[in-house]
Order: sequence, then C-alpha cells, then structure tokens
Amino acid sequence: MNGSKEKQVRAVVWWQRLGLIAALGLLLGSCSQQISDDTEIPGGMSDGKLVTAEADVFGRAPVARVEGFTNNGDAAVLTKMLNNRGKDTSLTFKPVNSMVTHTNGLPTGVEPTWFIIDLKDEYDVSLIRAEFDNHIMVSFESDQTNVKKVANFIKIDLSTSANAATDPASAEWITVADKASLRSERGYIRYEFASRRARYVRLTFWQYSGKAQGALGDWNAAHFVDHGNITVKECTVCADTARTPKPQTPGGASSPHQLANFGDLHRSQQIVIDRGFPLLGWVPSDNYARGPLMKDAFEYSGPLFYDKSVTENGKNWIKNVDYLKYHPDALWGIAKAPAGQNGAGGMTTYDFIHADLKPFVKNAVDFCFGDEGGWSVQEEAEFAAWFNWSKANYPAVLVHSNQYPGQLQEYQVRSYVQNAQPDMLTWDNYYPDLSRHDDKQKNAVIWLLTNSSWNSQWLMYRKYALKGVDGTGTKPFIFGQYLDTYWQDQPESIKNLIANLSIVSGAKWLNFFRLDTQFDMGLLWDKNGAPTAHMKEWNAVIRTIRGIEKHILRLTNDYLAVKTGSLSSNAHQLAGQWNVSTFENAAAKNAEYGIKAVSVASLSSAHGGGTADVVLGYFKKLPGINESEITAHFAGATDPKCFMVLNGLIAGQAAEYPGFNYGGKEPGRCENTKQKITLTFESTHPAKLMRVNKMSGAVEDITSSIRKVGIDDTLEIILGGGLSELYFWKD
Repeated sequence: MNGSKEKQVRAVVWWQRLGLIAALGLLLGSCSQQISDDTEIPGGMSDGKLVTAEADVFGRAPVARVEGFTNNGDAAVLTKMLNNRGKDTSLTFKPVNSMVTHTNGLPTGVEPTWFIIDLKDEYDVSLIRAEFDNHIMVSFESDQTNVKKVANFIKIDLSTSANAATDPASAEWITVADKASLRSERGYIRYEFASRRARYVRLTFWQYSGKAQGALGDWNAAHFVDHGNITVKECTVCADTARTPKPQTPGGASSPHQLANFGDLHRSQQIVIDRGFPLLGWVPSDNYARGPLMKDAFEYSGPLFYDKSVTENGKNWIKNVDYLKYHPDALWGIAKAPAGQNGAGGMTTYDFIHADLKPFVKNAVDFCFGDEGGWSVQEEAEFAAWFNWSKANYPAVLVHSNQYPGQLQEYQVRSYVQNAQPDMLTWDNYYPDLSRHDDKQKNAVIWLLTNSSWNSQWLMYRKYALKGVDGTGTKPFIFGQYLDTYWQDQPESIKNLIANLSIVSGAKWLNFFRLDTQFDMGLLWDKNGAPTAHMKEWNAVIRTIRGIEKHILRLTNDYLAVKTGSLSSNAHQLAGQWNVSTFENAAAKNAEYGIKAVSVASLSSAHGGGTADVVLGYFKKLPGINESEITAHFAGATDPKCFMVLNGLIAGQAAEYPGFNYGGKEPGRCENTKQKITLTFESTHPAKLMRVNKMSGAVEDITSSIRKVGIDDTLEIILGGGLSELYFWKD
C-alpha cells in the first residue's frame, strides 16, 4: 500500500495479565545453558536473563524443558555465551547477505545462518515470541529508512526426526514460515502458525540486499541495504495447552456460493444483501507467520489475504489455509489478486484460487485485483478481463480494484466504471490529522468529505457508484473505504465518525488495514494476543453496523445535508457537490424527508463547548428491489422515507495502547463528545416515526418521543461523538 499505510507512530505496549503461568522464557542467547527438570527458574525481566512468562490469551505456554541449541554460525559466539552465563546472554551475529534470487524462501548458492532449538520432548507448537535489538525495530516515523528493515527474514521449520539436531540435512522438516520478517515497531514479534507436532525448532536467518527485485518481490526491494549484525535478545517457544483452540477440518464448502435474487439490482447490491455488510480486514498470507490465527475477539467478517504465499507451476499464489482451519466459517477474500502484484497483473486470466483454498471457496466474498495500481487504457482492459472472468466463475464474490486519494482523475474514474465495470469503488486513507490538529477536528465532517481525500475522492466515488454505470441512478453499485487499525492515537469518537460518516453517505463496504500482530503497529492485540481497548472500540462500531445492515443494505443514499455547527468554518466547500450541500441549501430534500429545521447543543467541554456539524443522510429504497424485501424490514412500509442523523463532534488523542478502564481520561471518548440534536418536523410529516435499534436490529415505534414545541413537532436526540441513528417514516 502507499506511504500512508506504512507510517507508524511511537508505541507503549499495554497488556492485561491473563492467568499467570510461571514458565521458562527461552532466550535464544541463553538457551545454551543446560536446563533440567529440577533447575530453579528465576523470575523477573532483568538483564535479559531467563524470565518468567505467561501463557497467552489462547493458553499457549512457554516450553519449560529446553536444554540447548546448536548452530552453523560463529563458534566464538557460542563459546562466549557458554563462558558468560548470567552476564551477557544475548546472541549477536551477521546473517548471510545475499544478492541472489531466492528459491523456496532461501538464498541459493550460499549457506545461511541457522539455529536449532531442542525442546527435549514433543509438543504441539504454534507460537514463537521474539525480541531483537533496537536497530531492527526503529520506528518508521523517526527513521524513514525503516522501509529497508524487511530485508531481514527468518525461515521457521519444525521437526520430530531424531536426527534433526545431529544431521539436519537428512532430517524431515515441516516449514511453517519462510518469509517471517524481523520488522517490528512494537518491540516484540509473534510468529503464529497452525499447531504442529515438534521437538526441534530451526530458525534460519538471512538478509536480502541488492537493488534487483528478487523472488521475495517486496515493493521496497530497491531500498534494501546491508545493516549489519543482529542481536537476538529473547526467543520463546510456546506450546499448546488443553485450552488452546485446535485447527478444524473444512466442512465441504468447495462449490462457489450461489446468489439469492432480491430484485432487478446491480450484482454488488445482490451480494451484500445476501452475504451481509462486508467488514473485512487485511491478514497476512501463510508463510509470513505474523497475523492473528486462532479464534479471537475481533468481530469482523473475515480476512483478505495479501502478498504472495508460494510460487508453484510458474505462478505466484496467495493463501492462508492455517487461518481458515481455525475459522472455517469465516468469510474471506484476496487482496492484490491474482498474484500479489499492485496492478491488474498483465497476464492471461486463470483460476488464481490455490487448490488448498478450494475446500473453503464457498465463503469467498471479495477479490481486490491489485492495490493502488496506476491507470492506463491497457490496465483498464486488464481489470475488465479479470472482473469478467471472476464474475463468471465466482458469481457471489465482489470484484474491484483499490486506489489511494488522488490516484485517479475524474475522467479516469468515469472510463474505469464504464469499461471495466467493477462491483464497487474503494479507496484507502487514514486521516491521522484528525487526532493531531484542532482545526481539522472542528471541521471534521466537511474536511473528511472534501479536503482530506484529494480531489474530493470520497464524494467523487460516491457519485459514480450511486449514479451507476449508465449514470441514471436506476442501478447503483456500492462503494467504501479502508479503516485504520494501526494508527494508535485516534480516539473512539474519530473511529466512530469515519465509519459512520461512510455509512451515512451511502457506503456499503469497509475494510480494516491491517490485522497484523507486529507490522504497522497493529493495535488490536497486545503482546500476549489479548484484545486492547482499540479492539473494544472497533467492535462497538461493528456491532452497530450489524444492527442496521439488513435495513441500510436495502436502501440507497439520496442526499447528504450538513447542518454546520459553530466550530465549522469550511461549509463553502460543499458548494457544487453532487447531492451534497449545507442543510439550508437542501430545502426541497429536507421537506421531502419531513424535516424542517435542525438545532444542536454541545454537551461536551471539547473545543470550548462549541457545536460541531450534524449530518443528515437521506435514503430511499433501492430501485428495482423486490417490494417484499422492503415491507419485511421496514414494518410493512412499502416506500419508507429514511434518514440517518450523525453527530460530527470529535476531540483529542487516544492514549497509546490504553487499557479498558480508562473512564473519562480521554476527551475523545464517545461519552465525552455528546451533542443534543433537535429535529423539527414539517407539519405534513407522516403519522409514525420508526427507529432501527442499532444494537438489536429491531424496528421500534418512537412516535411518542415526538414533542410539541409551540406549533412544531420536535425530536431530541443525544448522540456521542461520531455516532448515528437510523429513522424512517412509516407510510
């Protein structure tokens, strides 16, 4: 992804203590010490010596019967370690520096540096935790050269062969990762893989330097340089316990999903109505071993696997079977299809779903071809070929490409929509300025819709999606954007605002970037795999979307009306936008949806108690949808006039890796950014006002909440920062 996806900020790791299990934290540098069953294991974290370590959230515990290791490296290093027990137990060495093409994850023609850890017994191993010296883990933001740190890789092999330590070349090894990176901006690395039986663990290190793009194919290859020795400070091998989830056998879902019919709709609308609002997230492919694998607490729809996993039969493949074995019912897809490149591929179409994924193919829901690739007539034609092939072979899977803001000019978007005919338009932008600049917060709504997405990409993609391929609006398709799960300082109200403003403006696709446990400051899990407060906040967003999805997916956005608050100073930027304006300039639409006036009062001390923008999103039923789909979900109404109300007040910065019990400490919490919004209705409004309960999805009659103020009917709504509610008039 582009630079906006690669930036990181400083981090302070916070974690919950989850069931302490005193055990050995195997230090690779100190594992030459002979540890027997009766050895007293010291506690503490001092001086990089043996440590006590806890089981992680999945019950995986450090293996406590380790007696040493062997390697093919510098004998002097081993001697030093053996002779300095309790003094200097770190292991420092220089991996092989290769400028040759890599084969099967290893350099050819050179002997890499490897270490073999003998666990002294067989265990079900699924996790290795490691820490390396700081020059490997320097922050991207403080050192722009950090892009080269992915040049350091580890290959992880497991074995139960009796001769694995004495004759590793002839032993049988199972490779669980061959592209495991040493890059970590959070101060530790978790290598996760599906549970496998092992007594021996082999770690093979190498550096990839040179300016030729090798088989590893990282887009940063031109920046790779030799950056010297590596110091291993800690390496802990963890084994499963009785409470660790086990991988499952797939349940026979090898035939593509077949769509139900909901009317004369664009196929993208059919797909999301049938399969649910897509709330997916980037998860590493297998062989990288740096993503969440086991059943966890994040409530998203499922993964989009990215980056090539293996090369077979002259083609690159993207897959993560380990993940799907732990989550056999999860929806999934592929980012950067077909083969991990950024463009359309420049190749003849073929079935790019690896044979290992076929047992899970019924749950495939999203194929993004390339990522942030450029535009050309040829590229457009290639996208069209891939889209057409996928639609024919996987009819219930969304197909699209993705851009960063400003990448496509409007005439290019128009051509791409008409000629390639994607199922949706998507973009990535993460809006860090919202948490760092007070003026952006005061103008958050209009800034998001216009200035923040260069050339008003948000509103441009919305326009072309809602107008449809033919530009008439009779068959709209969907659009959406990426959400941030790596930018730590965005508080709850900002998370709410970006997600809910997307939906209020008509989006029907959201994607989390990215769900790694170490890359890009992945903020949903702590070092033990336990959920952070960031996950709690994103889960709350997900639940509210799930609460209204059956309703919102059967509608299409008709208009956005922004009631500007006292803090706002850029309302002029809405002038001339398609189906968007200030509330005052939308009189006809306001009246059509029964709304005469909007007033707002801040219930927050944020920004001196000033009022922020309120957004009204007007929705009508999807053109062509079966009437039964509307009556079933809108209390019998055949043509409901629907509107969403959103509180645009946000504030502050989040604490870095905050715990759950931070109460009122953060000004950007939802509860600290409330506004009271009063709607005044037209005298001719329908008799019944309904609300969709965003937690349960139930439709509730709230007509009794309407109050008389003089001759006017009014409704008071109190919403936390970035939150919204969905209402409709029952005809």
